[in-house]
Amino acid sequence: MKRSILVMMVCLIAVFNVAGQGINFFKGNYQEALAKAAETNKMVFIDFYTEWCGPCKMMAKEVFTDKSVGEYYNGKFIAIQLNAEDPANKAVVKQFKISAYPTLAYVRSDGKVVLQKTGSMSIEEFLKQGKVATGEELGFEDLYAQYKRSKNDLDVLQQLLKEAPAFVSAQEGIESEKWVSRVNKMYSEYIKQKMGADLINKTDYNIILTYHDNTKQDDPLIEFINKNLAAYRQVMGDAPAYFIIEHNDNVMKNLAKAGKEEYKKYLERVRGDLKAAYDVIAKTDVSPYEKSKSYYDGIYTLYYEKDVKKYMEQMNDYFKILGANATGEDYGGAAQNMYDAMGSKLPKEAHMQAVEWMKQALQDKDVASMDKINYLVMLGDSYKMMAEYGSAKECYNQALLASYQLDMQMTQLMIQNVVNRKLGELELLQEE
Repeated sequence: MKRSILVMMVCLIAVFNVAGQGINFFKGNYQEALAKAAETNKMVFIDFYTEWCGPCKMMAKEVFTDKSVGEYYNGKFIAIQLNAEDPANKAVVKQFKISAYPTLAYVRSDGKVVLQKTGSMSIEEFLKQGKVATGEELGFEDLYAQYKRSKNDLDVLQQLLKEAPAFVSAQEGIESEKWVSRVNKMYSEYIKQKMGADLINKTDYNIILTYHDNTKQDDPLIEFINKNLAAYRQVMGDAPAYFIIEHNDNVMKNLAKAGKEEYKKYLERVRGDLKAAYDVIAKTDVSPYEKSKSYYDGIYTLYYEKDVKKYMEQMNDYFKILGANATGEDYGGAAQNMYDAMGSKLPKEAHMQAVEWMKQALQDKDVASMDKINYLVMLGDSYKMMAEYGSAKECYNQALLASYQLDMQMTQLMIQNVVNRKLGELELLQEE
């Protein structure tokens, strides 16, 4: 009995210690929080959440419990969590026009809203937002005004580019489009001014990953990274090499799809001046050049020549070349290409081949959840086109079941709407 009490006390102490490291949320309603804020000369921070909201749970578990977050927010705010679906909070939810979760609001003790943002964020972003609300740091628009006054300040421009994704995602309609245009212009200017040795660092590489259009031919930035690949790899490992590979593959794919034999020029770069980048790919019996040639020749055949039979032969040869190294993504991608290129014009033998490829894709234990759902839906579509309605229904139902494993509720609902529509169409076909 004594041991049980001791264990209980240790557990309670542990719980209180964990709770004390993060935000100490006020136990009371919104009006009481405002009164407490006035009494303590603080602001009010409100976390509007729902029980089913995944990002809300992430914030509660990973951000609000952080020690640095607790130290700052407990000192500056009376923090309160309001369940937006609780009838007791209906008036406050209406007052703040809450429509998405989590919504994080910062309010003065007189009730004036200083800042309101929707969506989850990292610990760093959350701390930054609190400091913007209290006036300790410049908000994004203030920082942008500072940049406009002094366009040559690359440090300000870098900070803007780091903060832009969170700011732009909170904008709507024309405002969102306006800021997207401004940020893209700032990014182009930043790269143009900074391209040189000072650009080889982790912060700027992450900015490049966030904004760069990695599909353009003869891209000066790609050429710069390739020329300085050894220096980049010292700082970032193999990631920049894969960035170069992604770019060259995108260019080859777009040219081959457009029926431009210029893709062969970029194919030669695989074993030419881009060889150092492609060499980071794990060694197999097949060289990167052989693999690329086999694949992009097939893409050219399918999209430009519209020769599905020849494409299927080329892809099966491609899979023989890959052997045990072929992935679910390889098989699924081969089928997806036929759907994208031919649509409803795909002949029966192509659907039969697509079924075999997608069965192979679904055998891959590492296939991503979204890809698995996509393959199941495509498989159902092929069975439907071949009038094998029972098999089609089974695939669609498996896709529905897999969708429930997704954390993103909006994506989950969109997928379920599409699949349910397909099931409805299938029922009509079976009745005919």
